[in-house]
Amino acid sequence: MTYDELKYRQGWTLEQKIDYSVGVVSSFMERMNGHLYVSVSGGKDSGVMLDIIRRFVDKNVLAVFCNTGNEYPEVVKSVSFGYL
Repeated sequence: MTYDELKYRQGWTLEQKIDYSVGVVSSFMERMNGHLYVSVSGGKDSGVMLDIIRRFVDKNVLAVFCNTGNEYPEVVKSVSFGYL
């Protein structure tokens, strides 16, 4: 992606960004024959991505969280009860 393309996309509305993301995920999911898992870290970005995918692509997509033992207990608790 060029710098100009990045600047252009940064100017998109929220709806345009969501539509683009849904298109990318849907295309990938087709290539994977409908198999998709979303890795969730407990952070805002992966949480938003999971929400978008479950709202607009597949409400039953599975979320995966790997507890390496280095996560804060609050993160583990929020992921366990909030996403999975």
